[in-house]
Amino acid sequence: MNRYSKAKILLKGEDIKQLRVSGVFPTDSLAMLEALQKSLAIRMAQLGPWLVILHA
Repeated sequence: MNRYSKAKILLKGEDIKQLRVSGVFPTDSLAMLEALQKSLAIRMAQLGPWLVILHA
Protein backbone atom coordinates (compact mmCIF):
# COMPACT_ATOMS: atom_id res chain seq x y z
CA MET A 1 0.00 0.00 0.00
CA ASN A 2 2.89 2.34 0.77
CA ARG A 3 4.07 2.53 -2.82
CA TYR A 4 0.63 3.60 -4.07
CA SER A 5 -0.34 6.04 -1.32
CA LYS A 6 0.43 9.76 -1.29
CA ALA A 7 0.96 9.45 2.46
CA LYS A 8 3.96 7.63 3.92
CA ILE A 9 2.69 4.74 6.05
CA LEU A 10 4.85 3.78 9.03
CA LEU A 11 4.37 0.62 11.07
CA LYS A 12 5.18 1.06 14.77
CA GLY A 13 5.81 -2.07 16.82
CA GLU A 14 6.61 -5.68 16.10
CA ASP A 15 3.02 -6.90 16.55
CA ILE A 16 1.69 -4.89 13.63
CA LYS A 17 4.62 -5.87 11.42
CA GLN A 18 3.59 -9.52 11.80
CA LEU A 19 0.03 -8.94 10.48
CA ARG A 20 -0.67 -10.11 6.93
CA VAL A 21 -3.45 -8.62 4.83
CA SER A 22 -4.30 -9.49 1.25
CA GLY A 23 -6.97 -8.32 -1.13
CA VAL A 24 -7.82 -5.71 -3.72
CA PHE A 25 -8.09 -2.21 -2.29
CA PRO A 26 -8.56 1.27 -3.75
CA THR A 27 -5.31 3.22 -3.55
CA ASP A 28 -6.68 6.73 -3.92
CA SER A 29 -7.65 7.13 -0.24
CA LEU A 30 -6.87 5.82 3.21
CA ALA A 31 -10.32 4.23 3.55
CA MET A 32 -8.73 0.78 3.48
CA LEU A 33 -6.66 1.63 6.56
CA GLU A 34 -9.76 2.93 8.33
CA ALA A 35 -11.52 -0.37 7.57
CA LEU A 36 -8.55 -2.35 8.91
CA GLN A 37 -8.74 -0.33 12.10
CA LYS A 38 -12.29 -1.56 12.63
CA SER A 39 -11.57 -5.20 11.85
CA LEU A 40 -8.11 -5.66 13.42
CA ALA A 41 -6.62 -4.55 16.70
CA ILE A 42 -4.71 -1.63 15.19
CA ARG A 43 -4.85 2.13 15.54
CA MET A 44 -4.11 4.77 12.95
CA ALA A 45 -2.68 8.23 13.62
CA GLN A 46 -2.76 10.53 10.59
CA LEU A 47 -0.41 13.49 10.79
CA GLY A 48 -1.51 15.73 7.96
CA PRO A 49 -1.92 14.42 4.44
CA TRP A 50 1.60 13.00 4.18
CA LEU A 51 2.14 10.69 7.18
CA VAL A 52 0.15 7.81 8.70
CA ILE A 53 1.38 5.78 11.67
CA LEU A 54 -0.16 2.36 12.30
CA HIS A 55 0.31 0.77 15.71
CA ALA A 56 -1.18 -2.07 17.76
